[in-house]
Amino acid sequence: LGWYGYHSAAFLGDTLMGTSEVVLRGFDKVDTEGATQRRASHEPICAWLEGEPSQPFLLMVHDIDLHAPPDSAPPAFLRERLGLEPVSHHTTLPQQYSAAVERLGEEAAQDYLRALYDAQLSWYDQSVGQVLGCLERTGLHSNTVIVLLSDHGEELFDHGVLGHGRYHWGSVLSIPLVIHDGRLPDRARSSSARVQTIDLTSTLLELAGAPMDELMQGNSLVPLLDDPSGAWPERDIFSFSSLMAASLIRGQHKVAFHTPVPTCSPSEALPTVLEPMLPCTRASLYDLDADPQEQHDLGAAPTERFDL
Repeated sequence: LGWYGYHSAAFLGDTLMGTSEVVLRGFDKVDTEGATQRRASHEPICAWLEGEPSQPFLLMVHDIDLHAPPDSAPPAFLRERLGLEPVSHHTTLPQQYSAAVERLGEEAAQDYLRALYDAQLSWYDQSVGQVLGCLERTGLHSNTVIVLLSDHGEELFDHGVLGHGRYHWGSVLSIPLVIHDGRLPDRARSSSARVQTIDLTSTLLELAGAPMDELMQGNSLVPLLDDPSGAWPERDIFSFSSLMAASLIRGQHKVAFHTPVPTCSPSEALPTVLEPMLPCTRASLYDLDADPQEQHDLGAAPTERFDL
């Protein structure tokens, strides 16, 4: 967008994106400090907006707070939401869980992790609200397109495990996507079309009035903004996070790879080539129409052939 006269800024929290020169190349301003004890995550963003940035502008905000929930939300806020003291700070969700199991037992620890995740998400929602309020106060909201999404979800024991990256169930792959165009009349509508994050670049370029590169594979979502119930092409949905985790959705069926095998040891988790990993991996097959929660693996006891 810089090629088409856009001023740009990126505000990054505790995220791998902040270490990538390729991702940050071309931004006019980059802030990688994120939330600290001295400032909330929205404060530098609001300061930039209130400084009357050159228009048009692109503002990217990317944080990773939910990976280690107690780090940015005040302990008092978490205590109020959880009804108990957070286990510890500066630890990941799996580390939080291990500490909670020792203190609370397995079942209560799972409830604690879900409550901790929800409490941190609530705190993050408040931060988003602060940024939206800054857009209102500066008068920028009526001419700004806002896109809110996550890069992934979290497996919170829905299938007996915790985490993401190694798992490709819907709890990890299905994410919120909200697009608000301040130039259009307020109208809250939703679409059930199956879209992908790869569609966002084409969407933003069209909304910004910039041309799309002919090599881009995503489809602009602008037609769905105009008519959420309109026709939308059915496409294969391919998701990939590592050699160990990928999935393909075609029609109503989904193949997920890999599903963790309980007999595998953690030392086998990161093979350098595919062959040593084969004993630890297996493709699972789900019928998303009949089993949207992906609880029944059709590949575990196949009774028919599926040509996907």
